[in-house]
Amino acid sequence: MKNTAILICAFLALSCTQKKIDTKAEGEKIMQISREWSQVASTGDVEKTVDYWAEDAILL
Repeated sequence: MKNTAILICAFLALSCTQKKIDTKAEGEKIMQISREWSQVASTGDVEKTVDYWAEDAILL
């Protein structure tokens, strides 16, 4: 019984760990997509511009 409790505690402790996220790299990806969208939007091509939006986007 004691071994089972230890295994359960170890499993819970390991399953709760979060994967490290490289926020700098993720920020760079977002900025690159933003630059691409800006270039497409400046061409006036509405179809390509809205391709960057979610299907349920609301424009305010």
